[in-house]
Amino acid sequence: MTNKFEILGLNPVLGKFDQIERQLKRDAGEAVQETVLEVAYNAIRDAPKDLGTLQQSINSEYSSANLEGTVNVNAPHGPYIEFGTGGLVEVPQGFEEMANGFRGAGVRRVNLPARPFLIPAARNGMKNLEAKLLRLIQ
Repeated sequence: MTNKFEILGLNPVLGKFDQIERQLKRDAGEAVQETVLEVAYNAIRDAPKDLGTLQQSINSEYSSANLEGTVNVNAPHGPYIEFGTGGLVEVPQGFEEMANGFRGAGVRRVNLPARPFLIPAARNGMKNLEAKLLRLIQ
């Protein structure tokens, strides 16, 4: 004996799931884009001011296709201001690999204290993004 059953009306339900997925992706993308802009704005605001070249070098990019964004600091002295130099280097946990790319050759001894502007902005932005995304799925 073979039992057969049919579920009627499933296509409209599946269509609703597709609609929810598209809306969630759109909302998540907006949250990521807002966060990228927020991080860039806060990094510019908090960057030490001298001639303004550091602030002017900070920019952001967002890709809606990948739902990802980046904040870039293009001034060559940016990492040295972020992490410090000489014996006053401060590298926050989790950023060691990034900081290692900017080690000097040890020829000169210039001790400048770290004046972080990007990492605090990024940490705050990620905290805010997490809260936004949690609100979206609730």
